[in-house]
Amino acid sequence: MPFRTYLLLTPDDLKRVLKAFGLTYKRTTGDHEQWHGTVKGLRRVSTVQLIRGTYSTDRMKRVIENLGLSPEEFYRADSKIAKRYFGK
Repeated sequence: MPFRTYLLLTPDDLKRVLKAFGLTYKRTTGDHEQWHGTVKGLRRVSTVQLIRGTYSTDRMKRVIENLGLSPEEFYRADSKIAKRYFGK
């Protein structure tokens, strides 16, 4: 069964995945949180916009690319999200 390239996540889902990769919360400015950590040996900073609902496909693509991951690697980090993404 084919799956979508990008599963649309809520801010809480995104934060759960970032925690799974070892990123930690650093600060909030307005409605944006900054998360810092190391992914695949490289220092990464990810910004989480605090919105209601889910992020767009474009935003999910940018977040995943910013972390230097493939969509499969990204969604596999959290078991609940992996079930939704892979359908298992």
